[in-house]
Amino acid sequence: MQTPANHAVFLPEPDSVRRSAREIELGQWAIFTEIVRNGHVVVLSFNQVADSYTLMNMLLDDRSRDAVLQLFRLGWLQVNAFGSYYTLADYISSVTTKKPEEKETFLFSWLPVQQGETFLLGLIRKAVTSSNTAMFPQQAHPAPRDLWILNAEIEPLLAAPNALTPQEKEVLQALKKEIQEDYARRMSDIGKFISIIVQLSATRPAIHPKKAQTDIRYDYLALLHAILWMPNIHWCACGLEPKLAPLVEQARDQLRRLASTPEGRKLHNRNNRSDWSYKLKAFSTGQTSPQRDALQMANALIDLCYHYASEESVLHVLKHFDDSGLLPLPALNQPHSRAAAKWLRHINARRLFQRPDFLTVFVRHLNTYWQGHRSLFLARDTDELLAYRSVRHWHLWDDPALCGGPDSADILHTPDWYLALATVHNRPPTLPSAPPPCTYPLQTKAFRPHWRRWRFVHALGSGLGLLASFLLILVLAHSETFLDTVIGRIFPLNLDQTSQLTKMLVSVLVTSALVSLLSSLVPWCVSQVRRGVARLRSSQPSAGAFHIPDILDFYKKMGRSLLGWVSTTVLYRKKYRALSKSARR
Repeated sequence: MQTPANHAVFLPEPDSVRRSAREIELGQWAIFTEIVRNGHVVVLSFNQVADSYTLMNMLLDDRSRDAVLQLFRLGWLQVNAFGSYYTLADYISSVTTKKPEEKETFLFSWLPVQQGETFLLGLIRKAVTSSNTAMFPQQAHPAPRDLWILNAEIEPLLAAPNALTPQEKEVLQALKKEIQEDYARRMSDIGKFISIIVQLSATRPAIHPKKAQTDIRYDYLALLHAILWMPNIHWCACGLEPKLAPLVEQARDQLRRLASTPEGRKLHNRNNRSDWSYKLKAFSTGQTSPQRDALQMANALIDLCYHYASEESVLHVLKHFDDSGLLPLPALNQPHSRAAAKWLRHINARRLFQRPDFLTVFVRHLNTYWQGHRSLFLARDTDELLAYRSVRHWHLWDDPALCGGPDSADILHTPDWYLALATVHNRPPTLPSAPPPCTYPLQTKAFRPHWRRWRFVHALGSGLGLLASFLLILVLAHSETFLDTVIGRIFPLNLDQTSQLTKMLVSVLVTSALVSLLSSLVPWCVSQVRRGVARLRSSQPSAGAFHIPDILDFYKKMGRSLLGWVSTTVLYRKKYRALSKSARR
């Protein structure tokens, strides 16, 4: 019997609105857990890849970038194709060419680009569409003409330099000095961003197949309208904390008030979270504390609707609830069919909120999200890239020098992504061609034993190779006659008249070759036996390649395998579960 296919999952933790150090840690450990411990493929939205602190911290960190990109190339991390966008390059080109009246709704969360820097946004769009990664070089001393285009604050000051007051001249000089010092970092970050976008757009396994529009049975706007206008939603009966129940009702009232304003009426047909979030922030200006709490809860409801709508847009994704029984959409080739599809999506969204299984999952997510993210709701957007410092897995123990002090909030205790890459053994996943037969908890519980068995077989082969290598070294170290015989047969040397240095070099060469050969042969034999058994059971041919690695690379892989066991058992319980518990409190 073959190992079941891997399944795709969509996670809320890497969302672009989650920006604190603890949430970035939680997002990375959530992705790490799905790949390493559960054997799932993590599918990310365009927004999560291009606009998320979690993903960009993984991709901009020199110590994790190559491993994460390799996970994309293998297909363990995928970007969901959606709507008219097939690649990240399509998405970036679209969001950087919005109409002037829509510019206020666009801002990368982490990229050091301001909203008014239209020239710089145009350069980014040109570089992405032309795959020109050399447009943003790292320059230690930029030319004066390059300074003003990088900061929107300088543009109005340079428009009329002779009319500046002495105070404005001081501000201009200070801004020039600041940009001069910050130029290299900004160019480096933008250059890395463009390079990542180009690579992921050209990597076919990194692109998750697009889901047909007729198969998307509900969207963000339908879910939000269901929350706004459904009269009876049994929040408390499905697990909502009692103290949050009146706050949720107040949040619904605030969203209805927003929808009744002239600007809010324009949002009724906008299936876009950013539009609603910006209007909600503007609506919250000057509100008193109780009203602001309700608006923060409204912000949480908006984010959750966006998450479940994004999850619905992923083809054959594992969901945490049973979504059977929803109405299918008609073909969208006629105007009346589009109108019917719109109403069917609203009907499906109402049906979801009437089902206890979906509402239980939604309420549990809301409880966790509110407790862990409340301080950042309605927060002002920033265009500064936070200088997070990634810490490797062996620093996760309680080290006072790392976990204490005023700078502890800026230290990320992230997983080692090379361990994730070593765990999957450079093996691409196998996604099913049909929807999963059951929900995420049941499917994960059924698949996890097969995934553990697969990992154990590969770890056993590596362990046997390591043990055999050590035994060979011991034999060679205590048997000079055997080694001399081997060297004498391979090299025509007179050992009695050969210098000690030559004998040592030849011994090292022969020992390294034998150890490398044996350390490759044992895992290869184990893999061949495993493939032979699988071939007999499935009646399908399967071939494996035999490679002789470098001895140092071999021992590095062995060391990483041992550390991988520690990271996925001891450190997983210590760090990720602690983060999860703190988020639930």
